[in-house]
Amino acid sequence: MAPSQRRETSAASHPASGITSADERTPVPRAHGDLPDAPEADLDDEPEVLLCPITRTMFQDPVMLFDSGHTYERSAILLHFERNGAKDPLTRR
Repeated sequence: MAPSQRRETSAASHPASGITSADERTPVPRAHGDLPDAPEADLDDEPEVLLCPITRTMFQDPVMLFDSGHTYERSAILLHFERNGAKDPLTRR
């Protein structure tokens, strides 16, 4: 249908369709944990998977060891290899 032949209808005139006007909208309920301002939300802590097991800081230049699949910060694992030989710090293999 051409745009000039379309009829304008109000969204409020179709309550059976589930469409409502902006004035009639109600906020969508969310799960309690989804709220960024929830009391238990601790946004200052980095997820554990993003922390280097050696430095305990967030990865800047992560590398994964081929044999074990563990990920470390590049500078930390290179220093570990210099001091301890080519052994994974977590598995010691």
